[in-house]
Amino acid sequence: MRSPPHPLLLAFTLAACPLPPDFVGETLPERTTGDATAVTGPETGVSVTTLVEEPTTTTGDASSTSTTTGVPAEGEYGSFCELGGVGPDVQRTAIVPHPVCDSGICLIVSDAPPLACAGDLACAAENEGAECGENGLCNLPPAFIAANARCTQTCALDEDCPPLAGCATGFRCTAVSLLPPLCCQKVCACQDHLDAAQADDIEATCAGDPELCL
Repeated sequence: MRSPPHPLLLAFTLAACPLPPDFVGETLPERTTGDATAVTGPETGVSVTTLVEEPTTTTGDASSTSTTTGVPAEGEYGSFCELGGVGPDVQRTAIVPHPVCDSGICLIVSDAPPLACAGDLACAAENEGAECGENGLCNLPPAFIAANARCTQTCALDEDCPPLAGCATGFRCTAVSLLPPLCCQKVCACQDHLDAAQADDIEATCAGDPELCL
């Protein structure tokens, strides 16, 4: 009968034939974050939404403020702004001067015409959180205003409008109001809620009457 291998010989054999290492896979790609912001328009019916991604904060020298790649800092293009000076009811696109915005302009865009109402229930049934305004028209829901009332900026071409997270269809450089103080002023407006035909009409009116806003 053949005797079993000597224990020392067996140990040496195993040590000489190590098992190959397991491969866990390729290195995961670095996660990137986008810009976020929202923009809206005047009583013409242009609305913008910007959704917010997780911020990645970077800091500069002592003379500069911290910036974020996910959420714009206060006053920057795409940051939240309050629609001061438009009254208690906000029912559609509105553009107003705003000192907090670096550009001095706050914009909210809504392309849907306001609904007539006799009470809050009718408005809430159509848009959650919406209430009936004093003029008998449904206001925009507070959540929509919070997501879409954003600092915008003036522009000459669509290419002047940087992309922002939450605006799926990109920005259009267009006039959104025929009323002062920002009559015929071209600004960056997200096309997600923009009434393109209405924006075309406003631009044609502004081009056809250069003295309209004087």
